[in-house]
Amino acid sequence: MSPIIIEVAAALGLLVLLALAFTVGRRLGNRHPDEHPQLGVVQGATLGLMGLILGFSFSGAMTRFAAREELIVRHANAISTLWMRSALAGEQGSLIRTSLREYTQQLPAAFDAPTSPAFAQAQSQLGELESSMSDGVLSAVKLEPQLGPVLLAPLSEVLDARASRIAATNRHLPTLIVIAMLACATLSVGSIGYGMAGGRQSLLPPAIALILLMTCVLWVVLDLDYPRYGFIRISDAPLRDVLQSMTP
Repeated sequence: MSPIIIEVAAALGLLVLLALAFTVGRRLGNRHPDEHPQLGVVQGATLGLMGLILGFSFSGAMTRFAAREELIVRHANAISTLWMRSALAGEQGSLIRTSLREYTQQLPAAFDAPTSPAFAQAQSQLGELESSMSDGVLSAVKLEPQLGPVLLAPLSEVLDARASRIAATNRHLPTLIVIAMLACATLSVGSIGYGMAGGRQSLLPPAIALILLMTCVLWVVLDLDYPRYGFIRISDAPLRDVLQSMTP
């Protein structure tokens, strides 16, 4: 199934959940229209807790998003450095560059869908290319030991950057936090619907606007935390720029 379809389905699911909570709360309130004088306290507490959880969740998702972007830049810089320095290695340098160019070509697609079966296969292919690059660097260093500090450092950075990016694909909001966030949103909207009992029709438009806004914010937080699937995407432009600079 297309990631975009999943994202749209998730947004509609959040909207249905909150709309259902509002409807149920309103019906319960209509049964007891005069028995909730302290409801404002409950509403304020649930909305405050909702804001707190949303704030921390958004901050964490944004931090992880920025960290993933920084890893791509670091990866691209390491590849560029190894590419330039491999020119010093003569014939072995040509072999290193061949593997490095193919490696860079495959990198953007290799991280497109971290949970798909193709992800493991793509990472395996990258691992083979890294082994080829490593063999080339080690051979060059054996022939010319003075190249050791020049080639081994960027090679190590290339290998470490991919490992760090793989680890970053598994860093998301904990499931319990997501459940707590959805529970707070449901309770908040339900309490608002409960307080609109007794014919308070004038409050219906702002209540609907709040439901739509809350749905949008929840969806943005979740979409931001999975930047390889939804509408908010991490750019592979640094890697593509490095690839364009790799002239044979």
